[in-house]
Amino acid sequence: MKCALLTLAALLLAPLAVRCSDLPDGNATIRARAESSEIVITTTARLAGAIDSLKWNGREFINSTDHGRQLQLSCARR
Repeated sequence: MKCALLTLAALLLAPLAVRCSDLPDGNATIRARAESSEIVITTTARLAGAIDSLKWNGREFINSTDHGRQLQLSCARR
């Protein structure tokens, strides 16, 4: 009986298994045209996927020069 329960549990949980290579690593670059320039948003794993840099029209609006300059959004389900 115990063996049958373990087998059933393994079969039910197998689709939920995720390989580490399938998980996002937090490093990303997003580029898009915005008016006459390009906006570039960069995230980093070092900051758990928070926006590390936002550049537009030759200016950097968000950077990591010191603590607290990054942008991160959190949502909670109610």
